[in-house]
Amino acid sequence: MERYTIMLKSLAPYVLLVVALTTLTALRIYKKKFKGPGEQNFFDSTFAWLTTGVCASALLGLWSIFLSDPNKVGVLLAGFGALFSSLFYFLLSIFNWAFFMPNIVLSEVASQKSGAHIGFLKFGKQRVEITHISDTHLPENLTMEGGIAVEEAKRLTVDALQVGVERQLVSSASYIFHTGDVTDTGSEKEWQIFRELCDYARVDRTRLFVVPGNHDLRLETENFGPMNKLTIGFEQRCATFVEQFLKDCPPSWCYLSQGKLRSVRHIFDDVGLSYLEVYKEYPPFQKVVPAKPTSIILVKPSEQMKEFADQVENRLTWPLPQSLLVSDLVKRLYPMIFLHTSKFLILGLNSSSEGSRSIVDGATGYIDPEQMDRLRAILALCASARVLILLHHHVGVPERIEKLFASRNQTYQLRYLQLQNAQSLLDCFKGRNVTIFHGHKHVGYQAETANVVVVSAPSVTYGDIAGDQPTVGEYFVVKATSSIVRRS
Repeated sequence: MERYTIMLKSLAPYVLLVVALTTLTALRIYKKKFKGPGEQNFFDSTFAWLTTGVCASALLGLWSIFLSDPNKVGVLLAGFGALFSSLFYFLLSIFNWAFFMPNIVLSEVASQKSGAHIGFLKFGKQRVEITHISDTHLPENLTMEGGIAVEEAKRLTVDALQVGVERQLVSSASYIFHTGDVTDTGSEKEWQIFRELCDYARVDRTRLFVVPGNHDLRLETENFGPMNKLTIGFEQRCATFVEQFLKDCPPSWCYLSQGKLRSVRHIFDDVGLSYLEVYKEYPPFQKVVPAKPTSIILVKPSEQMKEFADQVENRLTWPLPQSLLVSDLVKRLYPMIFLHTSKFLILGLNSSSEGSRSIVDGATGYIDPEQMDRLRAILALCASARVLILLHHHVGVPERIEKLFASRNQTYQLRYLQLQNAQSLLDCFKGRNVTIFHGHKHVGYQAETANVVVVSAPSVTYGDIAGDQPTVGEYFVVKATSSIVRRS
């Protein structure tokens, strides 16, 4: 027995070292399947804990080879502990994606091949015309995924916008829907590019409705640990979104506050604009609080921001002493009412209202409880209107798309990247005639579930990953009965 114990002690370091090195080699080989810096960052973030644990176990295994028996056992236990704990954490994450994020399967009506969708919504004698685009991913230089040049992304975006502009020239009730990921990283320059393209294409800003996507607001390219959600990067992207796009929105855009619909533009009155100037000159800062297992990151307002808010009176929404960050404002403004008549209601939802810890969970989407409550209240106020929803993240996929991703061993993406509380959102629409327009997965289709019609747009820049070639200008009709008829 003693001989086997001695043999086990002598072999254990080499077993640990071989298992660790084999795992690292397998990860290295698998990483080659991820192309471009964006996909490489996604891989690094996904396997960060596993890679760290395996590297630690390899070093401990190597160290134990040179130790004497009394110390060797403790180091080996630490090495195997690091290896198995990292594997357990990784498998637990996969288990969570697979079983606690159920994929909602939709009933597909017709596949959608166009890079820009044009639809007609009929309400009696009234007709609303919609050009639906999504995921333009305008970069400063090259896109994170695929490395598409900015000039190519600009050309494709202008082509898609001009489809909508042409329809607007012949119809005063024609609107362009952009369902998020306008930019690739949410930078100031990328939003400026989008504004310039809209000006170049002569887009009527009062008839352009936009919701932010995860690339616009919450996509992180670093790891901030499991205890962090709000980072300075998220706050800065929210501030850029407000400064470059939202503060100049049409006066008709509204939000719900204290049971009443209020204009978004009223927030950016003299006081609001003055506060933004103080914010830019004395911006919030990031504070790191040491903690275990990782430090906690806090975003704190500057003293000048606090002093300004203390002097302001009778503010209903922002800035308030308890709500000084721009990310607080962005979270509070949704659902955003783009258009409201007796016949229909067009709403924008923000599925990226919270920060993220890494590039991995930065791709996920969630409707926060407060936004969901305001959505129910707005639906109650507009009980008779047909509802059109702009949303970035998908609420489900047809069986055709599920099989496609399964054939590519990417089914986990559908579960993980789907709106996390999609079923709760769909439950809000029971008894209502609702159409949801979204993007995110870069695939086009028209589907339905219960009384909800779902229209998904492929990416303007990346095309349709289902394999269909994007052809700008395909038509579809959504009738009041929720049936869909395609027109070419």
